[in-house]
Amino acid sequence: MIRAPAVNFSRPLVTLKKPIKHVFVIVLESIRADAVKSTFASDAIAAKVTPLLNSLWKNSVHTVASGTSSYTLKSIVSIFCGIYPLNVNFLKEANSENFLDEKCLPELLRETFRTKNNQSAFRSAFFTAARDDFDHQKDLFNKLKFDTTINGFDIYEE
Repeated sequence: MIRAPAVNFSRPLVTLKKPIKHVFVIVLESIRADAVKSTFASDAIAAKVTPLLNSLWKNSVHTVASGTSSYTLKSIVSIFCGIYPLNVNFLKEANSENFLDEKCLPELLRETFRTKNNQSAFRSAFFTAARDDFDHQKDLFNKLKFDTTINGFDIYEE
């Protein structure tokens, strides 16, 4: 069993002026802030090299975060579920004998934000450039309860 520490959400941390319409979590694979600057040409700046990411950063609620694992797939468990990954090799979190005792972000968003007709206001999707058959990725994404998972090869085949 994988369990997150108990948290008391008795009152909201913020009061929203407008309803949340979209939530994007962008996970950059194998990137380090200290390595990015050194890869640009001497006269290039990040805003010119990555204008879309730069605009998203300016107009978003954001924080600088660090990973819980050097293996991206294990960090995804922490990012979307708020729990530490298992301290074992490979993606054992996706195995059927290991169940997540906590709700992950896709399920929490569906349950928390409802329409007037009590329908979920959110649909979740996980997009990855990698194949999802490596180290049980698809099993993990299903376990995290994403509504849709699309990998780079799905897009290429279409």
